[in-house]
Amino acid sequence: MIRSFFSPLCLLVLRKSSTIIANVIIWWEVFLTMSINTFVYPYPINVFIISRLGMTVEQFCELHGYKQSTVASWVTRNRTVKTLPCDFLYCLSLSSGWSMDDVYRHLLVLEERFLKSIDPKKKKEQVD
Repeated sequence: MIRSFFSPLCLLVLRKSSTIIANVIIWWEVFLTMSINTFVYPYPINVFIISRLGMTVEQFCELHGYKQSTVASWVTRNRTVKTLPCDFLYCLSLSSGWSMDDVYRHLLVLEERFLKSIDPKKKKEQVD
């Protein structure tokens, strides 16, 4: 399988260094067995990135230069789609191949589903 992936010249270079071969094999095994965690907090950004882009939030952030902690704070604080930075929507648009308008509308639909799935807070009652 590796032979069909690499050219003969590349294999010749790789044979000269056993550490490179070991690193390539480890990388290849990780790549083949790597899966995307789909069990996440159903926040619209997470759902869009994982289901529409087929990558993790961490991979998306690394690709577009966002700090993963920044995006995680948006999730923790339930930041609304309306308040997301335009640049972030643009990056989602670039990655998905959709227009920014389509991405925004889809995120609004996901946000509506997300808000419906959250249990409403229990109303405080007077205790006698």
